[in-house]
Amino acid sequence: MIPLPFAVAALCCPRTIRMVRGAIMHKTVLLIVAGLAAMCSACAQKSALPQAMQVAAPLPESPAQVVTAPEGLLGKEVLWGGEVISTTVEERITVLEILQKPLAATDRPKPGDTNGGRFLARMQGFLDPQLYAKRREVTVKGVLTTLITGDVGEQSYTFPIVDASGVHLWPKRRPVRYIYDPWYDPWYDPWYPGFYPRSRVGVGFGFGG
Repeated sequence: MIPLPFAVAALCCPRTIRMVRGAIMHKTVLLIVAGLAAMCSACAQKSALPQAMQVAAPLPESPAQVVTAPEGLLGKEVLWGGEVISTTVEERITVLEILQKPLAATDRPKPGDTNGGRFLARMQGFLDPQLYAKRREVTVKGVLTTLITGDVGEQSYTFPIVDASGVHLWPKRRPVRYIYDPWYDPWYDPWYPGFYPRSRVGVGFGFGG
């Protein structure tokens, strides 16, 4: 145990005071950032789809559920999302083959490999394959009509068919960039008497002809 006089002396040391003050400021900033993040998260927990595409209680949850037990599910309204595998333009409709993925609170497909199998969405009219391209994220609202058997590679595959009343194409995700500050100092206190804002000095060399 540190004797009381030494503990008091350590606390009275200017460097110790700066360290404690810097730590408190750092924690305060972290708490503020965490609070703002929580507020933004709470604001974002609602559907980002147009009102006409929102569904109160979409059933069933995935194509795999329909394939396993289709009884009583055909004719139900669904709201499924996922990644486009292929887009086929036919005479009056466009058929999207989609790898279904769970939806976030915004009704956008969640990133990752978790999926509920493939399904086909049939939309009246023309959807440009250049926009509805492979790996683009979509959310589909429609009615389950039937199951058909097709092929994936050399294997037979059962596809639920959704007659779509709406297909929402999500913007491409932007890559997240993390910026590391090599000058960050958790003990730095710009308001401590006798200290001034840090300056950064760079040295460069040039060659002229």
